[in-house]
Amino acid sequence: MDQLEKFGASKAGSTTSGTLESATDHVKAAAAETSALAAEKLGVLADSARSLGEDWLATLSTTIERKPITAVAIAAGVGLIAGWMTRR
Repeated sequence: MDQLEKFGASKAGSTTSGTLESATDHVKAAAAETSALAAEKLGVLADSARSLGEDWLATLSTTIERKPITAVAIAAGVGLIAGWMTRR
């Protein structure tokens, strides 16, 4: 192999290696960005679910305080139905 062929082969190898490293860096950056966006959206979703649960609990608590007999009757009815369904 003459000097020109050796030089061309070494340049081709370093260019391919550089291109591969560049593509790898690009994929890593895209994955990090996607991960950060997913974490942010998950945080917003968790906050929303927490807020919804707290609102529902406050509403339920207020309803039970205002109508305790109705709440007990509903709980008893649900218990009877659940017991009846599990016996079959």
